[in-house]
Amino acid sequence: MPDITYTLDLTQVNWDEMKAAVQADDFDNGRTPGQLKASFCNSFAACIAYAEGKLIGTARVLSDGVCNAYIVDVWTQTAYRRQGIARRRPNRLRNRS
Repeated sequence: MPDITYTLDLTQVNWDEMKAAVQADDFDNGRTPGQLKASFCNSFAACIAYAEGKLIGTARVLSDGVCNAYIVDVWTQTAYRRQGIARRRPNRLRNRS
């Protein structure tokens, strides 16, 4: 398995790359790269997974900041599924590390 890295820092995300990746993996819901950026940046927290520098996974949290939170946009590129990658993102989101 390649080295998987996770980031909560969205400043370096290539939103065109994210759009192309979800579209190629049949996970596209029609958002433009700009709309993806707005969705992720306006979230309570977001986590992006990379394999060897290639964007392969997403997850973000919508929250009222008090007692309710929802994890949405949980996606792992098909070739990387069933390797525990998606399972690690909620922990990183919860701990913000």
